[in-house]
Order: sequence, then C-alpha cells, then structure tokens
Amino acid sequence: MMAKVRWINLVRIVGLSLVLIYHFFKDILPGGFFGVDVFFTFSGYLITSLVIKEFQKNKTFAFLPYLKRRTMRIFPPLLFSVIFTLPFVKLLPSDFTAGLDKQLASAIGFITNYFEIFKGGSYEAQLLPHLYIHTWSLALEMHYYLLWGLFCYATVKVLKVIIKQKEHKVNAFKITVIFMSLMLGLSSYLHMQSLFNQYSNISVAYFATTSHIYPFFIGSIFGVLFGLEVPDKVSQTLIKKRKFFTMISIILFLISLISLVILSASTNFEEVFSYRYGFILASFLTSIMIVSCRSLHETVPKRINEYHIISHLADLSYPIYLFHWPLFIVFSNVIQNKILSVLLTFALSYVFSLLEFYFIEPMFYRKNNINLKQNESFVNIKIFNKNITKPVTIFISAVFVLISFKVFAERKDISDLEKEQMVANVVQEVDNFEALKSGVDNLNPEPVVQREGISGFDNLKDSLRQKQTVQSKTSSNFEKTVHIGRSRVNVNVTMVGDSVALGARKKLLETIPNAFIDTKGSRSLHDGYNLITEWQKSNSLGEYVVVALGTNGCEDWETYINKIINELEPGHRLIFVTPFDGHWTETWRSYKTMQYLRSIKDKYKYVTIADWYEEISKQPELLGSDKTHIGGNSKAIQMFVDVLENGIKSAGAKEVK
Repeated sequence: MMAKVRWINLVRIVGLSLVLIYHFFKDILPGGFFGVDVFFTFSGYLITSLVIKEFQKNKTFAFLPYLKRRTMRIFPPLLFSVIFTLPFVKLLPSDFTAGLDKQLASAIGFITNYFEIFKGGSYEAQLLPHLYIHTWSLALEMHYYLLWGLFCYATVKVLKVIIKQKEHKVNAFKITVIFMSLMLGLSSYLHMQSLFNQYSNISVAYFATTSHIYPFFIGSIFGVLFGLEVPDKVSQTLIKKRKFFTMISIILFLISLISLVILSASTNFEEVFSYRYGFILASFLTSIMIVSCRSLHETVPKRINEYHIISHLADLSYPIYLFHWPLFIVFSNVIQNKILSVLLTFALSYVFSLLEFYFIEPMFYRKNNINLKQNESFVNIKIFNKNITKPVTIFISAVFVLISFKVFAERKDISDLEKEQMVANVVQEVDNFEALKSGVDNLNPEPVVQREGISGFDNLKDSLRQKQTVQSKTSSNFEKTVHIGRSRVNVNVTMVGDSVALGARKKLLETIPNAFIDTKGSRSLHDGYNLITEWQKSNSLGEYVVVALGTNGCEDWETYINKIINELEPGHRLIFVTPFDGHWTETWRSYKTMQYLRSIKDKYKYVTIADWYEEISKQPELLGSDKTHIGGNSKAIQMFVDVLENGIKSAGAKEVK
C-alpha cells in the first residue's frame, strides 16, 4: 500500500481539496478541475511503480491478479456511493431522474466520459446536471488500467524471449515503459489539441480517453524514475545530507503546491490556456510533489511517521469524491443557503465514506487491512464492536438499497424540460421548412420538372435566388412604426437566440407576426455573429435585429458583441437580451456577458438592452428545474415576451444606425 511511502498521501489530499473547492466555491477556484489531473498523475505513478516493483521481485507480471486488484479498489466504492446517494434524489424535482438508467449504466460500466460526449453534454453547463457525471474520471482510470496492464504484460512476455539475463530484463523493461509512456502521452496530448475547438463543445476534448489520458503517462514516467524502491546508493546519499535534501524537498513541494493553487485560481474550464498548457502543467507540478514526498520518505527519520489524519483523509479521498457530487446537487437545489448546503454535503460525504471504507468493504474484502485500534488510526471510537456494527451496517445498507430501487423505478425517460425543448425545436424546423416551401411555391408555381437525370435542384436554386433578390429590394421598405399591443407588434424583426429563447418562440411569433426567429441549443455569441453575418450578406436582416444569446459562454464573448455592434450595416436597430443562469457565479462568462451588455446600455444610439436578467432575477422560481430555461411556465414565457416587446418599443424610439 502507498502508506509505506510516508507523506505521499498529501498529494491525494491536494487533488481532493482542489476538486471540492471547485465544486463548492467555483468563484474562489475556477480551475479546481485540475485536481482530477492530480489524481490521474498520481495513479499513473502508483500503478507503474507497483508494476516495476513486481517485475523486479518476481521477474514477471501477472495481468489478471493486477486487474482484479484494480477493479476491487475502484468498483465497490462506486457501487456503494450509488446506493447511498440515490435515495436523496427524492428531494429533487422529478426531472432530475430523467435518463437515470443510462447514467447509472454508464457509471458502472466505466463509460461515462463517452456517454457525456454522445449526449452532447458539457462538464460545466448542462440542461440538468447529471448526478454521476463525475464518474467520467473513473472511466479514464479504468481504461488506463486495462491499456497499461495489457502493455506491461505483453512487454514482459517479449522480454522473456529476447533477453536471457535477469538484470538486463529489468533495465530493458524500464526503458521500454519510459519510451512507451512518452509516445502514448505525446500522442494523447496532440490529440487533445486537435480535438479542442473553443467555439464548439470543448468537453469532447476534455472527456475523451484518447485525448485526456496523458497525465497518467506522465505519472508513469516518474513511477519508473522515482518508484517505491530507491537504489541503496541514492538512499545513502539522501541520508548523508539529510537536512539539505529535507529542506529542498519541502521547498519544492510548497512551490509546486502554490503554483498549482495559482493555476487553479487564475484559469477556467473554457480557456484555451487550460487545454494548451494547463492540464500538462498541473501534471508536472503533481509529479514534482510526488518526487518531493518520495525524497522526504528517505530523509525524514523512520521514527517520524505520517500523521494519522493524513493517511485517514487519503484513505477516504476516493469515497468522498464519489459521494460529494450527487449530494451537492441535491442540497444546493434544496437549500438556499450555500454555506449550509456545502457543510451538509461534506458532513454526509464523510460519514458515508467512513461507513463504506471501514465497515462495508471489510465485510467482503480487505478484511485484514482495516484497523480501528487505539493509536493505529485516526478513527478511535471504542464502542466499535463487530457484534453490533455488522448487523447495524447491514440494516442501514438494506434500507438504502430499497429506497434506491424505488427511486430508480420511478425515474423519467426524459425530463419535462427536455420534452419542451425538443417540441419547440421541431416546431421551429417545421415553420422554417413551410416558410421556405411557401416562398418557393409563390415564385415557382409550376411543378418542378426533372431534366437530364438531375432533380429539380437547379429550379429550386433559381427560385431561392429570386427570393433573395425580392428580399433585398423590399428589406428597406418594411413598416418602421412600432405598434405595441398585448398581442401584436407590427415591425420586421430578425431574432437569433439560444435554447432559452426557444422556449418562448411560439408566443413571440404570435406577438410579432413579421418576425423571423432562429433559436438553437448551445448557441454562443460566436455562432450568433456568424449567422448574422450570413443574413447580412444575403440582405435578409430585418430592421430590428434581436440577439438573445450569452447563456452559452465563449472565450471571446466581448469581441463578438462588439463585432455584432460595429459590423451591423446602416438602417438597422440592434437589441440585445441579457442572459440569466440560475447557477452562475461571478467568474462565469455568461455572468460577465450580462454585466457587459448592461454597461453599454446608453453607449450606442442604435443599440437597446432588453433586460431579461433584471426581470427574471426577481422571480427565478418561475424558471424550469434547471433554473435557467423558461420551461413550460406560461408566466415566465409572457415575461420574456414582455421584455422583448419593451425592448422593441424602446428601440423604435431611437435612431437607426
């Protein structure tokens, strides 16, 4: 066990701390997701060190026992975390259970990362947060175990055939492991760079095993170079200059730790820097911390043991990681007070981790590894008695299993919010198709004739060209007077929006019959700018141009707001709808977008701000279960329409560009 190397458990605690602070207080540590890469690098170091140690000792590597050990380490805590957290989902709106069967199957099957890619989900922004999305990291871990175990097994078999001398086999094995770690790690890093695109779903680059597995291989290299066993000459050198190397090790550890904290405090998930340099830098800083702790193990006198609380928290780091996320989703949605929800989440995560690690697991395996005796563990409760704790543990577990089955049985296949979004999207597609068909029929009443084996594509193309010509001739002749009524706005409006605006599209069309509204989920300001540019080139922009974007942040959000404003052609009025996200913090780009839009309210004569944020923040309970989308609430829909009506009315009183 890693407890044989003193102080190295500090690295695991650092990784857990970064992740917890990131999830609980994202404003403080917006880049705390690097804590997962700390775990990845540590796992690569640990696994490779154990493999090297086994090969040095036995001159072989047993793949199946290795895989069994890894599976038993990772799977039982995962299973119990599901059993103990699922009952709390009863406290949430039923929408949170949508697709729960697929989430659980992906988690237990160690494919959550590819499930999220397939679903098009983002690690930070989802319609409804998945309860077990954090198990994507376990998927990567298991994939690494399989890949690396098979490689090491194959390498050992080949070396047995081509090299006869035992001491040469060990050196050849180490060199091969380092070389393959370099090659696989470099390939993975380059694959992340090829997948990463800040204007599309960047979570593909983040989740994929092939693009995010390289921290494990960085750890593997350091596992070969600074493994569990240090050569006698090196150990003697360290001991001879004990004070010097102890001081150097502590300084290096602290510098690496501080650098990692600074990196986490100054970087966020969507930044290009994170993908180009952040993850790899976090892995190297972790490796330095590991080497520093490895040195301390040699230089600090043997009588000075690792503090019990360090080993205790390190033992519980994995189950706490598993328990905290689903519990935090529950309590952060149920309890309004952020501090209280965090405290309750951590307290229950700790209690369940104690129960799982010290009582449940030893019933099935690790029976000789758990010790609760006085002065041998941080947990020193004398009332622990097998005759009492075992039946109590079984009873508690059975109750949670029954409730979990009930929650699972009552799950939804799809949330109401998703249904509404899907229906609205289909209606929009049908509307657009019918509008296009109507335009083509009016311009080309004769049936399309197929000629020379080619479908009526040319006729359709000519008709569309005629339609664009008509639009360009008439676009400046639309009624410019604004007539605001309860249900009618007689102006020509072109609107581009995201999934928030999609929920109000039907009501908006009833209110603004001359409007052309194009809304789409996950649309960013970058996407909106490109769409407006296309419409502008085809002379199909209405006099009133409405931009209802910003919920989905992109890195250059300010740039694209300014480009939309400055590149808008004369003769138009521009209306921005401020975004609102019930989960955002001050570090989120959507929040910064809202602030920026409100700050330019009076800067341009032809720009108007329709302040959706101001109105809905007074009654956020009207929103859907994700606290961001309108959902099917008629009052929220009417409020959105009213905001836009007032924005158009204000724009009509201003000058055109």
